[in-house]
Amino acid sequence: MRNLWSVASARPALVGFGGALLLFGVYLFSSPYYALPFDSRSYWEFARDLERNGSFSIFNLTTPLRGYLYPLLNYPLTVLERTLLPGQQLALVKAEGALVAALLFGLVAPRFWQTATGQPVPLGGRLAFVGLGFLFWRGHFNFLLSDFPALLFLLSGAVLVVRAQSGARLLLGGAVLVGAIYIRPVYVLALPCILLWWHLRPAWGHARPSCWVRWGALAIGATLVATPQLLINQYNFKSNSPFVLSRNTKGSQDNLYLWHLNQGLGIQKFETNIGSAYPKPQVIYTDATAKVLLAAHPSGHLTTLRAYAALVVAHPLEMLGLFGRHLFNGLDVLYASPYLVRVYAPAKWLALLHYAVFYGALVVAVRRAPRLRLPDWLLVAALVLPALAAVPLVVECRFFIPLHLLAYALVCFGGPDIWLWCRQRPAAWLPLLAGLGGFVLVCFTLSATTRAALEVPVPTRTSLDGPAVGSPVALP
Repeated sequence: MRNLWSVASARPALVGFGGALLLFGVYLFSSPYYALPFDSRSYWEFARDLERNGSFSIFNLTTPLRGYLYPLLNYPLTVLERTLLPGQQLALVKAEGALVAALLFGLVAPRFWQTATGQPVPLGGRLAFVGLGFLFWRGHFNFLLSDFPALLFLLSGAVLVVRAQSGARLLLGGAVLVGAIYIRPVYVLALPCILLWWHLRPAWGHARPSCWVRWGALAIGATLVATPQLLINQYNFKSNSPFVLSRNTKGSQDNLYLWHLNQGLGIQKFETNIGSAYPKPQVIYTDATAKVLLAAHPSGHLTTLRAYAALVVAHPLEMLGLFGRHLFNGLDVLYASPYLVRVYAPAKWLALLHYAVFYGALVVAVRRAPRLRLPDWLLVAALVLPALAAVPLVVECRFFIPLHLLAYALVCFGGPDIWLWCRQRPAAWLPLLAGLGGFVLVCFTLSATTRAALEVPVPTRTSLDGPAVGSPVALP
């Protein structure tokens, strides 16, 4: 057994990827999901509709809420299902899900950590990281959702750009990196941080190309990926913006982010139900903040971003409390799937493990933070900012995936140094264990408070004041 581990440890990336692919593949193909609900079904339809009447065209994507890249990537699945594998839609989606999970948890995220820190990731830490990803997020890979593919593109692009030693590889890295924002546009917040981090850090390995070659190659790669979205916007929406427009008219509001801000005042957490025990798809945890703060607004909602900013300034303590609840709820994973079958039965053991992992991540972060340099903080910002942008909105845990994976990486990849430090100082264990107990108690209390705010449902299959049954308009 020891010899087998030694052989496997010599190829940690291959073993990590293969182990993750096997683990997720076995689970996904044995999981009892037989249809694509809500947003997941919409993504399949976007991909399928790229071909109409036997003719393929990117201009068939007529929604301003979604980027073109994720439907385009899934288009081959719809072709396979239509031509070679009729009736195998779910099998194709699960196969793609297993591949995305294996690439992200088994290969790309560990490589990203190694690129950022210069420290190798041993097989044990890599497998632990895969295990945490499986325990907390395995159900998401049964469906077509953009959250994990977008993060996979972001991390892959960053690794390719930093390790590139030629203009061609930089072009590819730039295309992959910028591709993340055409899957989930919120990652536009991460892009400047990653590029500045890459510009400030020393060259990886051999000398890299000159400044003009580097930035020129990146610009070409970015342009190649951005051009289809620009053409779609010009043709379908008469807009010259190369970005996903994220427009959604809700009454007098033609701003998706503003709509989410208004909804976020009264909803502190949101889940989606597909089970029969709860009588409607929208699982809403209410917040009384909206009723109190919007009492002075005759319309009952805010019509501009400036009005929202004024509300924050006028009620700083109330809004700070709201943001704190949203942040905790976004990090409080009680279900391993985005679509719930048993709303009233959250996995408490899963929550306990998750709180312990986050406590360990905080301990590691406190120990490592003093050693971080400016470029390192830019990289932290690249992962944190997209999650922070979701804090004021209608919160779903999947919007905070970068923070979750950062916590798992701190524990699995950065944790061994901390455990060695504790072994050398036995007296350090007692305060750490006491802190763990207090941290878990506080987390369970906050989680119970949120669950006590679960909306008493009126049986209906209509949507949450939004265009898609099952969930509010997902922020792209």
